[in-house]
Amino acid sequence: MELPAVVARPLASVSRAYIRRFPVARGKGVVVRHVTPMLPVRYREFDARLSGGGVVVLRFDEWLGRSYVQHGSTFDPAELAFLHDALAPGDVAIDVGANVGVYTVSTALRVGPAGRVIAVEADDDYVPRLRSNLARNGIENATVVACAAGAANGEVELVIAADRAFSSIKPLVSYRGAGRTRTVPLRRLDSIWADAGEPAVAAAKIDVEGAELDVLAGAERLLGSCRPALVVEVSDETEPEVRRVLAGYGYADVTPAGFSQANRAYRAG
Repeated sequence: MELPAVVARPLASVSRAYIRRFPVARGKGVVVRHVTPMLPVRYREFDARLSGGGVVVLRFDEWLGRSYVQHGSTFDPAELAFLHDALAPGDVAIDVGANVGVYTVSTALRVGPAGRVIAVEADDDYVPRLRSNLARNGIENATVVACAAGAANGEVELVIAADRAFSSIKPLVSYRGAGRTRTVPLRRLDSIWADAGEPAVAAAKIDVEGAELDVLAGAERLLGSCRPALVVEVSDETEPEVRRVLAGYGYADVTPAGFSQANRAYRAG
């Protein structure tokens, strides 16, 4: 059941305020799971201003939007600052696991019209939202590649999570709500890079819900040739292997203060 606007508008406002300001976490999940699905999409959406510039449309019933609302109206400011420091106007960046475009928009604005961002996103629910956020910011220097990045070229099953920010080509942990699957194109990052003309990539972000090692395995030529600064999502299980693999290309962990616990920064020496 979808609520009429006369009810949905004030309910959305109260829900956002409750999620953002109420000091006790208990109950917020109930609002997200049971109240927000009754709201039309336009009442779940809000403008999120990014550190470093740009605006993206998020939904407060999704993890990304909820995180923005709950944590000081920003998202990954230290990670974006690291990438901005690694990039200059005219540079090329790659965003693997672009979602709705937080990193893509921010880095595209950083590198400017003379630069370029390649945004890789596997979930076709996010691709049009990504394109819309790019258009909203007047960004014409970003190329969207609708596929999963991995260790081979072909096809792969994308497991759709209850909150699609956690969809992955890897088995999902139980609390992410694994559900149906969808077959999506799978491409090596080296292949995507080759199609782009093998530009000198200065920085890349990789956040693909547990498949980061697969992405690195498919990026041998890119890493060896360009040695871009990297922001990579890791877990307790994957971090040692990510560090080991990147050390083979001369990278070291240079994660600065302020990074999310799940993210690491790497630079090649």
